[in-house]
Amino acid sequence: MLRHSTAKEVSVMIRYADGAVEVAVSNPVTGVPGESGGSGIAGMRQRALDVGGTFAAGFTGDGRFEVRATLPTGGTR
Repeated sequence: MLRHSTAKEVSVMIRYADGAVEVAVSNPVTGVPGESGGSGIAGMRQRALDVGGTFAAGFTGDGRFEVRATLPTGGTR
């Protein structure tokens, strides 16, 4: 996320649940989002869905942009 933002901070959350790992990454919004020309959000979404996970990305109510995914691990804790 820092690659696509001038913000100098990022928050990362990793949580293990039965049969899955949850990941959330967010940073402050510092400008108007633009197109990078890569697969970006669409590519991350497709990869998460391809393995049976979930994916969400967007602006939060507190001035941040967040990417969140839950990915199956194939087992229980």
